[in-house]
Amino acid sequence: VVIAITGGNGDVGTELSKQLSKVEEVSKILLTCRTQAKAEATIASLVEATGKDASFFDYVLLDVMDIKTIVASLDKFPTVDRLLLNVGGLSKCQIHEQSGAVDCMVLNTMGHAVLAEGLIKKNKIAKGGRIIYVGSEVCRSVYSFAGLKPEYLGKFGEKDIEWAIGQNYKDFASGIIPIRTQLGDYANAKIIGTMYTSQLAKEHPDLTILTTSPGAIHGKDGKGTGFANEGLFPMKPLMKYAPWMFKLMQVTQDLDVGVARIVDGTLVGEPKWENGSVIMSPPPFWGARGPPVDNRPMVPYLADEDLCEKAAIAVREWNTKWAANAGVTL
Repeated sequence: VVIAITGGNGDVGTELSKQLSKVEEVSKILLTCRTQAKAEATIASLVEATGKDASFFDYVLLDVMDIKTIVASLDKFPTVDRLLLNVGGLSKCQIHEQSGAVDCMVLNTMGHAVLAEGLIKKNKIAKGGRIIYVGSEVCRSVYSFAGLKPEYLGKFGEKDIEWAIGQNYKDFASGIIPIRTQLGDYANAKIIGTMYTSQLAKEHPDLTILTTSPGAIHGKDGKGTGFANEGLFPMKPLMKYAPWMFKLMQVTQDLDVGVARIVDGTLVGEPKWENGSVIMSPPPFWGARGPPVDNRPMVPYLADEDLCEKAAIAVREWNTKWAANAGVTL
């Protein structure tokens, strides 16, 4: 089994490679990185950490914020059995100049859509292969984040799709609590990304395509994970320097535990989940930890197939404009 992972040099990507290197059926891990230096450094660290030969790892250069690099990378991919759309995170609450979309939407969703559909079109996903989108519990309620994250109370409709893609989140409190805009953009990106993925699964029943999440994770070094580095106040100081507090509050879980969700029965082994599933932490949605379940029955907009189709149409329309602005053809 050949597995391609976007964002292979982050916390989750590195832990994924470590866990997958122990799985007998995995024959190669292909990482995507923005620069050759980062790719070579990541592979060197993984060789040291796993004891695997350097030939077990390979890389393709691309930047999900740069559509030219995504399109140029498609022919450089070998045929892969698994594609893990992992890169993502918080952004700078800006509009991405070339696409006109929110930067967080491009980072977490739009770039991945270009990559996934490009590889499918070029028959680079093996027969019976799997495409896994790494989503986030912020695409629905996380009650421990009350006040920091906008709360949609299960309501996200067709009228919300365009503004979620094209406008940074703003509300009465975001000027006082900057993280609300940042988490609002992130939540919108993951909502649209998750719905897009469910529609892609419906269009390609020959593949296994679904969304999963490692949950809210903390590192074991007492300093949090890289996700918190981009967080605005008060997330960065809390999650970077006091991750133990979130663990005590039953909000987060260890990095290796969260990543195991993505590995077992999702990337490798017999598939556990129905095509199009949204595999995340269980109710009561206080935090983002615990044995994962399909969240669609509990989140109406994620279960709405018509809405998922409309979200996918919107993503493709925005990507078509992005490609035209960049002078490339999808």
